[in-house]
Amino acid sequence: MLEAAGLARSTYYYALANPKGPTRPELRDRVAEIFGRLPSGVGHRQIAMELRAVGGARMADKTVLKMMREMGLRCGIRRETDYHRHNSYRGVVGEAFESVLGRDWDTFEGFKADLEAYIHHWSHVRRQARLKGLTPVEFREQALRDAA
Repeated sequence: MLEAAGLARSTYYYALANPKGPTRPELRDRVAEIFGRLPSGVGHRQIAMELRAVGGARMADKTVLKMMREMGLRCGIRRETDYHRHNSYRGVVGEAFESVLGRDWDTFEGFKADLEAYIHHWSHVRRQARLKGLTPVEFREQALRDAA
């Protein structure tokens, strides 16, 4: 069978002796916790920045992406097939569309609470690469400290 596949015997025995284990198992719980913060999840870059900033872990973005694939986690914000597909709008003017957010608020208070949660997440929780891996609030506080 190895001859038909064109593999050496040593390759077969090496694979038996060295089974492939999960990537960075000590960080899997933390990755799942960070991913679960938003309903649609977060991407591998956001998770990697969070692990570096809060946990002090030294790892590449691709390692986090590999862990996410092994765990079966996919970010629902931008799908690869939707991102590269051409989609020009040719609808009727004034046509009503479904809610993009997938939420229908019954009261203004419900809308206000969701908006405040979103603003808090964007300003205090979400780390940004262009701000050196800091949240906007942390970046602003650091700039004020350096200026004083």
